[in-house]
Amino acid sequence: MQSTGVNGNCRMETQSFLAPFDLGGSLAGIDISPDGNTLAIADQSESSTSNWIDVVDLTTGTSRRITFDRGSYETGTFTYLPKAGTVLAAGNQTLSVAFLPADTTDYTTAAGSTNIIVVGRVSRSKSTIAVSSSSMTAGGETMVTLTVRDAYGHQELRGGLAVRFALESGSAGGRFSHVKDHRDGTYTATFTATAAGSDTITTIIDGHPSPRNRRRSP
Repeated sequence: MQSTGVNGNCRMETQSFLAPFDLGGSLAGIDISPDGNTLAIADQSESSTSNWIDVVDLTTGTSRRITFDRGSYETGTFTYLPKAGTVLAAGNQTLSVAFLPADTTDYTTAAGSTNIIVVGRVSRSKSTIAVSSSSMTAGGETMVTLTVRDAYGHQELRGGLAVRFALESGSAGGRFSHVKDHRDGTYTATFTATAAGSDTITTIIDGHPSPRNRRRSP
């Protein structure tokens, strides 16, 4: 595109539009619709108490102006609790915000809050093992699920732990499939019994023994 002279309906030296698109004002930005039929032009008059956006129909040359007051927002002070940069402890936490307007005659204060759960470090004593069936025949299979929790009993929200299922004791014996990390604090594997009897299943999380679950093969 040339940088001087007239290009279509625009004079490049002054960044102004010519008839029938002569809108006036100092241009801040121009955007065109995906279909190429509509043009939006924004005003950047710094001294003005209001701004406008003109929406131009490029097929007819008609336009409509949207005007808004530059001072239509209210200044004031926001107070956040906990303060910015606070490292939240594990457990239930309340986040709150309050707004105090500079003009308390025409505007009122506003406040809001929300509760969140901050999940802490893994607690092996709170983590649990479950089996889809506690009784099965020799050669049968059952799904074993480890749910990792923190000291407050909250389930971990992500995976990434080194988890392994193992038989701590028992007479039935069996084998585990590869452990699947579901990336939500749960880990599963399929256990296949090899003989009749009972077994106690445990888990190893990052090299440390964790909860146990007992199952029986008739």
